[in-house]
Amino acid sequence: KSAADVIKLLDPTQDADKTSSSAKSTGRAKRKLKIYKNPNTGEVVETRGGNQKTLKAWKEEHGAETVEGWLVRTED
Repeated sequence: KSAADVIKLLDPTQDADKTSSSAKSTGRAKRKLKIYKNPNTGEVVETRGGNQKTLKAWKEEHGAETVEGWLVRTED
């Protein structure tokens, strides 16, 4: 038997604590979904990050502040 088996026999709650804490840590939180609609073309872009090709092109053409005004809604 290994040391882990002996610990499990002596303190069965230790194993339960270990699995519950490791199950809780899922890493980085998921980014919110942002939905933008270009009022000039009616085109809709859904993105979770700022590195989206169409969104970058809009920001380059119209300015970041203007494009942020096109934000329709955010979702989790």
